[in-house]
This record gives sequence, structure tokens and C-alpha cells, in this order.
Amino acid sequence: MARILQSAPDNIIVRRAVAGVLASSAFAAMMASVPAAAQQAPAAQSQELTEVVVTGSRIARTDVETPSPVQILTAAELKESGYTTVSEVLRNLTANGQGTLSNAFGLAFAGSATGVSLRGLNTSATLVLIDGHRMAPFALSDDGQRSFVDISNIPFDAVESVEVLKDGASAAYGSDAMAGVVNVILKKKFVGTTVTGELGTATEGGDTTEHATFMHGMGDLDADGYNAYVNFEFRHSDHILLSQRSGDGIWSNLDQTGIGGINQTPGVINPFRPIPPTYGTNYITPTSGTGAPIFYANALGGGNPAYKGTCTFAAQQVGGCGFINPHYEIQPATKNYNILASFKKKLGDDWILDLKASLFNSQGEQVQPGASSGGLTNYPTLFNPNIGASAYSLPHAVGTTIPAVTVPGWYPGNTNGVPSKVRGVSLDAPYAKTAFDNNAYRLALDLSGSAAGWTLDASLGWSQEITKQDGYGSTVVPELYALLNDRANPWLITGGNSAAYIAAVYPVTNATDTSTLYYVEANATRTLAKLAGGDLGFDIGVQHITRNLNSPAPGLVAQGIVAGNNAWVVGTQTDTAAFAEIVAPVTSMLELDGHVRFDHFNISGNATTPSIGFKFKPVKQFALRGTFGTGFRAPNPAENGNAGQAYSAGTTSDPILCPNGPAA
Repeated sequence: MARILQSAPDNIIVRRAVAGVLASSAFAAMMASVPAAAQQAPAAQSQELTEVVVTGSRIARTDVETPSPVQILTAAELKESGYTTVSEVLRNLTANGQGTLSNAFGLAFAGSATGVSLRGLNTSATLVLIDGHRMAPFALSDDGQRSFVDISNIPFDAVESVEVLKDGASAAYGSDAMAGVVNVILKKKFVGTTVTGELGTATEGGDTTEHATFMHGMGDLDADGYNAYVNFEFRHSDHILLSQRSGDGIWSNLDQTGIGGINQTPGVINPFRPIPPTYGTNYITPTSGTGAPIFYANALGGGNPAYKGTCTFAAQQVGGCGFINPHYEIQPATKNYNILASFKKKLGDDWILDLKASLFNSQGEQVQPGASSGGLTNYPTLFNPNIGASAYSLPHAVGTTIPAVTVPGWYPGNTNGVPSKVRGVSLDAPYAKTAFDNNAYRLALDLSGSAAGWTLDASLGWSQEITKQDGYGSTVVPELYALLNDRANPWLITGGNSAAYIAAVYPVTNATDTSTLYYVEANATRTLAKLAGGDLGFDIGVQHITRNLNSPAPGLVAQGIVAGNNAWVVGTQTDTAAFAEIVAPVTSMLELDGHVRFDHFNISGNATTPSIGFKFKPVKQFALRGTFGTGFRAPNPAENGNAGQAYSAGTTSDPILCPNGPAA
């Protein structure tokens, strides 16, 4: 059922929901009621409607219910949602499904960013626009490949509406609109001053949110010939820890044995984890022979903040030392600072200049699942257990080799005389996470007016996304290996190492990634003829987009010194396009439209994309519509440029690459 909202100042009718197919009995009942409804309607009263441009079309119309489904979220509805970011609102749309990226995803290549995935076709197939124009994609690619616009740093109070086109739109917008379009429309004008503040928290702890905005505008566009406003926004949200939610219900309780599941609490043995975990323990075992393990009990109990009370080696071996990671986050902490300035000027006749400039800053973090400090980070192992220059790490495995010990007191009790492994956790490992600081800059200029019967619109813009990332907790295995073998001043496996030792073994990794986008576009619209249902509208335009991506991996990761996200991209993509559109209201009941677009990409060639659509509305209460079109996805610089990434797996038998390797 259509929900009708009326905007009184401009007499614009906006419909949020569109189209469905009604059962035949319901349709028959509505048809029977049409005459009575018509007799009750006022005969002489009519309403003057303002023409508006709706996402998916460049031709203004009075009826925003197009052949393609467009969902419109007004500023009032955004406020009423109770959320404080556009990202949170869009995350709850039914059309935004599989492939959606949230900043709570601990394994994302593009940490701290949020992306939209309409119709489950992933973030790279959904185009996100601001005022109908592109923004630079996030500087880190989803899975190291897919480009997307981070929607977590758009100023909430400056949004006039959000239009979601839930239809393939490659014929209108290009490659990145294959699944649909999200168009965030900022306020066109504002007069006055508003100050708002919000504070909220969760009853179970965490998620305390502060949100404050200031907005000031002046100038009446008609009376003064201009309007200008500025918007400032601050938002901060605390993290939510697993320890704050564990046991609160079926879905947040790691122990699901009561409903037929298993106990997935770390430190507890279950059918999928029959070997006792080493979290909270430190001991040395010989790599050959039958020597007994040497256990360091002081790594448990008070030495490990995850455990409550005490834990013995015997209890740990039978799974009796379960714990909840005190650092594991369900939702990370985030912070935003947004500044937006708008200036709109009448130039004469009906020509208008519209300039917008903004700086959006978002800060967040990404915590690897299971990553923590204070006795919950395992020592790494080595491909080559022999002493030497080779020291490639397998960070997911446990056990670090040290040579035969012949000097009593180096590691007390280790007098086996054979190489041994340090197994367990590093009490001095820092909290393993990556912190992100993202700055998005945007400058957009629009010039619109009319001449010779055409409505003309030209625009140019620049936007840039700079992402700085600092990683903590990665291990320099050769350095750790050398310190374990320093008999004069060895690395203390029971903790308490010097700050210099800790910095050498667990250095901070850094990277600065940059994504830049330029666009120039122009289009012209006019009425070709008068049809029974209204004006036959025609639009034609051109567009040029240049995108540069310089996204190196952190230096220590790129050099192979520590493990981490090693995806990198350096490349440029240009898209030169021409497009046309026609809207034909054949009768008051039938509307047809058509799009065609030609794109030329410098790194992937040409594409011509058509689409057609119809809307049949025999009565006010019923509409049937549909579209048919082709879509395409042009490879971006990360997929078809100078780029790379690598993965590793250590549990697969490969008789081709490793013909003499053990089958197990």
C-alpha cells in the first residue's frame, strides 16, 4: 500500500512505498468502488504540483512514482528512526541485504567503513551519490577488490532526504549502479539557527552515544538572491564488549548446550576443539624425545585478566579454564566530526549557482576476532624451526622454537639438551587492533538554468578520501626469535619485558591510503511534444569521471616483516560517457520510459547499456509497473590495475606444489 506524505511548503507529494500486485478479488472490489469515490471528490478544486527530479531520472516530473521503485526517506523520518547516522538507517532497509558492510565487521579489508549492498549484489554494485553526484570511494577496497562509498560520515542533520532506487540503473548512471542507487540529498537552503544535542546509553552497558549539531543559515533566495548555511556535527559512540552481552540471551550466549548446541566459550573443550587450548598457559616442550613439558603457572590466575579466580594447569588441560575475552568488541567505538558549507546564488533570469564544500572526519577501529592483550595472544611459530635467517611467520599457529638449553637458569628446568618450543601466550603483547582516521573532502559546483527551450545543468566536482591506519599487536618473528636466543638478556616468556623489547617485537604498523575522484558533467532537458498524459520529456548528457587510487599496504606488512592486510592498489580509471533518456506519459494511465548509455573506460573498454520501463495505473489505488535492462560492472583499478594481495593456508595437503609434503 502506498503511504502518501505531503510537503506543504512546496506542494510536493512524496510516496514512500511503491507497487505491488493485488489479488484479483481485491482489485475487483476497488474497481467497483471507483464511481462512488469519484462522486465524493471535489470537482472544482485542483492542486498545483511542483516538478521535481527523482533518482533514476534527470527529467523533472510532478509524479515521483516512476516505473522504477524509488523509496524516499524524508528528514523527518530519519529523525523519527532514533538513529544518528545515515548508515544505521540504511542498514535496516530490506533491500540492503547480503554483502552489506558495517564497521563492526572484524575481518573487513576496509576496516571502520560502512557500505550499502542493494539486492545482495555486494558493495561495488550499489552507487552512492550526494545530490546526484559521485563521491570518491573509500581508500581501502572491500575484500581488497570492491570499490564503495563510505556512508558513515555524512552529516545527519544536513540531509534533506535519502532516495533509494531499488532497480538496476546502469543505463542511467553507469557500471557501479548495477544493483541500484542511494542518493543522499542535502538541504537546498536553510535560514535561521538550530542547536541540537542528544545523549543516550544502553541499559546493559556500552554504546553510550553523544550527538550534537549546530546549523546556521541566512538569505532568502527569492528576496535576497542568495542563501548560505553552515552545518557542524559531532558524534561519538562507545564500543559494546562481548563481556557486556554474554549470557543475556540465546543469541549472545556462547554456551548453547541448553538448546542442543555446543559450548563455544574459549578455554572450554567441545567436539570441534578436543585439544586443550593454550590460552592462559606458558610452558616449554621438547621438539623431540619424551621430555615432560615445563609449565609456568604464574601465567595463569592474576597474570591473566580474562580469568576470574585461579586456574591450574590440570584444570586447563581438561577445559576447566573458560573465559570471556575482555577486549572482544561486538561494536567498535566510533567518532565523527563533520563540517558542511553551502552557498546558493541567483545569477539572473532563472540561472542559479550552487556551491557546496565539506570535510567529513570519521574515526574507528577494527579488532581482530580473538585478538587481545594481557595473556591472550599466542606466540607464533616458524616455517623453519632451525636457527638461521629464515623466519617466516604463521601467526595463527602456536609454538616458537628455541635452541637446546645447557645453561641452567636461562629458562628454569629446561635442561633437555634439545631444541624446544615455547607454547602459550605472550603476556606483554599489546592489544591487537587497527585504528583508522578517515578524512573525506568534497567540493561541488552546479550551474543550472534555461535557454532556447532547454533546461540546462552543468556541474563539476572534486572529492578525496584519505585514510590513515595504525596497526597494533603484530609480531616481528625474527626479532622475537633473536631475543628468545639471547642468553645474556632473554625475552621473558612470563612477562615483564622492557619497553624497548616490546616495541621491537610488537611495532606499530602505519599506512596512508588515498582515493581521489574528479567529475565533469552536463545535460540538457526539454519537452518534445504534448501527449495525452503530459509532456514527452527528453534528456541528453555527457559525463567524464577520473578516479585515482593510491592504497599501499602498511610498510612492515608489505615487506613481509609482520602479518596483516597486504592488499595494495595503485591505479587510475577514467570513464567518458554519453547518455539519453525519454519519458512518455502516453495516457493518464500509461507511462513509458527508456534509457541508453555509452561508456568508455581506459582500462576495460566500451559498454552500451539500454533499459525500458512502464507504469500502468488504471486507478489511483492500483499500479502495475516493470523494467527491463542490461547491467554491467567495469573492473575498477583494484581488479584490473596495478594491484595485488596474498593469502596463506597451512593445513592443506598440496601434492603439486609440495610433492614430498606429508599428507596430513
